[in-house]
Amino acid sequence: MLLEQATLFDVVAGEGISNGNVQLEIGGQIYGAITLLGQPAVSGRVIAEMNTVSGWRPVAHAPVEFDAGSYQIRGLPAGIYRVYAVSEIYDGATSYEYSGYFGGKTAATATVITVGAGEAKQADIIL
Repeated sequence: MLLEQATLFDVVAGEGISNGNVQLEIGGQIYGAITLLGQPAVSGRVIAEMNTVSGWRPVAHAPVEFDAGSYQIRGLPAGIYRVYAVSEIYDGATSYEYSGYFGGKTAATATVITVGAGEAKQADIIL
């Protein structure tokens, strides 16, 4: 559940609350590999953006695993996502940054991913 979907109630200082039951759903997961110029990325980060009633919103991020070129974003609420990645190459003097989405270079061309409670979806990104 997202913050904007929560039920709000007032609590007076010193007041006890009972019957405030909460049911948690099992989080979903998006994982995959990041390929940069045909090789596994050695650095970078990945951001999961969720489609909400107020538009696309970044909700989680993860590092690209060093020398493995992989990532895992866990604990996602059920919903519709797109995944953005950024990675860098250093040549000793200059840094070159590459970025893109799963399925496309821009947000407009990204492939959306529907994640259900407890589901794991693979999203490999080629930069």
